[in-house]
Amino acid sequence: MRTKKTPLGLVTQMLMRSFVVLVIAGTFAACGGGSGTTTSATPTTPTPTTPTTAVPTPTPTPTPTPTPPPTLYALSGRVVDAATSAPIAGATLSVVDGVNTGKTATTDAAGNYTIAGLQASGFSVNATAGAFLPSIKGVGVPTGDALNFSLTQRNFAGTWRGTAQQTGSTQPVAISFTVSAANTVTSLLVGICANGPTASVVSTTNTIPPPPPIIGGRFTLTSSPFYVRSFVGTFTSETSASGNSDMDFTGRNVAPCSGTYTRTWTATKQ
Repeated sequence: MRTKKTPLGLVTQMLMRSFVVLVIAGTFAACGGGSGTTTSATPTTPTPTTPTTAVPTPTPTPTPTPTPPPTLYALSGRVVDAATSAPIAGATLSVVDGVNTGKTATTDAAGNYTIAGLQASGFSVNATAGAFLPSIKGVGVPTGDALNFSLTQRNFAGTWRGTAQQTGSTQPVAISFTVSAANTVTSLLVGICANGPTASVVSTTNTIPPPPPIIGGRFTLTSSPFYVRSFVGTFTSETSASGNSDMDFTGRNVAPCSGTYTRTWTATKQ
């Protein structure tokens, strides 16, 4: 059998047609065709972005500057008897107002004092001593000056009565004395002795020559007869006094009293 030859031009046309078909088919498939079903693309929803909130940086708390302690000062001075210029020992100096209220000091044997721990300010100082009238002065610190006081002795005029206790005895004896307007002791009444619970108590009045003066709230009687070798007193306030006395009955016929002994006494102003 003879094979029929196909003309070349016809072959070329057939190839070109196949190519077109292939191109169209490929295009259709690329556009979602093929079996006749069209597939739509699923839209993509963008994920919302959470905005970032800036965190403020905390402001550092400043370290407080400590308050420096106040500078403290001292106030010194001297307290004397206005009449004699003698130092007054045991006087009390007190701050009575201002920021330093309550600060105190006591004078030594020479009448000197120092009030320490004072803040700078103005205030008043009160000086007191039992036998003297108080005195108040104002001052400011710091100061380079001393604050001195001259105190006037109180007037103890009047009659004073009390009791004396003899050493070694349980029975007190009576005492009394008189102070003049000039602050001198002008008379003394003493119980002579007390030699036990049943001993007799004898009193005698003694007019004292010369009257001992009261100086700095103190007086001393050393020239009395009637067996009193000494009678020493201190006024602790305007209405109270205390002291001691030495009695001597050596060689004296004063029954039941004999020998020497010491008494302590207290008295109040009547």
